[in-house]
Amino acid sequence: MCKVKDCYGDVIEVDELFVPVIAELNRKGYRTIACCSSHFDSGSHNAYSSYIYFDNEYPFTNLPNGCMIKICILG
Repeated sequence: MCKVKDCYGDVIEVDELFVPVIAELNRKGYRTIACCSSHFDSGSHNAYSSYIYFDNEYPFTNLPNGCMIKICILG
């Protein structure tokens, strides 16, 4: 059971490398629904891209270098 007051039991698993990022985005009102901080394929020696899915389209106008917005419909 979650020990945070007023979380109402809404506990989810978050990729540990993304915890600070996801917590800050949610705190600022950008509700997230899924994320992955990347995986490394030892066979090909490649890392796959990280991603964050949001519950809505948000008007992000100033993204960090290397980031992009890709509109996906989940369902």
